[in-house]
Amino acid sequence: MPAATKKTLKLIGALLGFISIVNMLLLGVHITNYLLLLALFSENYFLESNIVKVVAGASIVLMIIGLFLMLKDHSLSGGIASIVSAAIMVSVYTYYSIYFPILQEFNPVGYLLLLPAPLGGAIGILVSRLKER
Repeated sequence: MPAATKKTLKLIGALLGFISIVNMLLLGVHITNYLLLLALFSENYFLESNIVKVVAGASIVLMIIGLFLMLKDHSLSGGIASIVSAAIMVSVYTYYSIYFPILQEFNPVGYLLLLPAPLGGAIGILVSRLKER
């Protein structure tokens, strides 16, 4: 595979990673704000909002690490980090769309918000498997 194609795929993966970071940030803020509104009625929601902040932050940091690794020619590690980050946020999204009415307004299109992360991870893994000519 020519070097220009690998570079183009890396840039596409990086763009998808950046879009994923923004989506994860907005999703974490939306869930946290909703839980903080509910915390006025019960303190259990305050603890849950802190948990969501930590999980969303960890997912964003993992996605940034994956993005950095993909751009620094460690595409396999970066792709795996992006896919793990996407799995974390998909599980958070699924939990809050099933057990709480927080994200039901986005269903079923809401899962498309999280689609760039695993796509960027898959591109990173694909780039690591391509052979140079």
